[in-house]
Amino acid sequence: MKLKWGQTHWNNMNQKKLIREAQKMYSAIISMESVLKMIGTTEGNNPFWGESGSAGRALNKSRQIIRPLEKKYGDDYQMYGNFYRYANSLLFEGEEKWEICPKCGKMIGSISDIGKKCTESFGGKKDCLGIMRELKWKDLEPVNSITPLKGKE
Repeated sequence: MKLKWGQTHWNNMNQKKLIREAQKMYSAIISMESVLKMIGTTEGNNPFWGESGSAGRALNKSRQIIRPLEKKYGDDYQMYGNFYRYANSLLFEGEEKWEICPKCGKMIGSISDIGKKCTESFGGKKDCLGIMRELKWKDLEPVNSITPLKGKE
C-alpha cells in the first residue's frame, strides 16, 4: 500500500493492533528517556544536551508524553510500570521472558520452568497444583488477568 501525504501505516489498523503499537512505542519512549537522562547527567555541558540540541529536544519530547500521565494517574502510574515489566516480553524480541502459573498467578522471569509444577518453581505453597507456562497477552488483560497486576499475590 502506498501512503499519501498525511497518512500513516496506523490508519488502517484495527483497535487491538493499534493499542499494541502504542504500547510498544510508549515502552520504548520510557526506556529511551531513562537512557538519555543517565547520559545527559555525565555529558550535560555539551550543547547537544541543551534545550536546542538534539538530545535536549528528544528528552523534552519524551517528558511531554510521560509527565502528563504521571500527573494524571499519580500513585496508580506505578501499575503501568509493572505492566510494562511483563508486557515488554510480548512486545519486543530479546526481552526477558516471563512464565506464569495459571492457577495462582505467580510469575517468574529469565528461568525456563515451563511445564514444571508451580511448587517446584517457587517452593513453599504446597496447595498450588498449577503448571508453569509462557506468559500470554490474556494474562495481562484487566478483565481476565490472573497476574499480580489484578491484586493477586
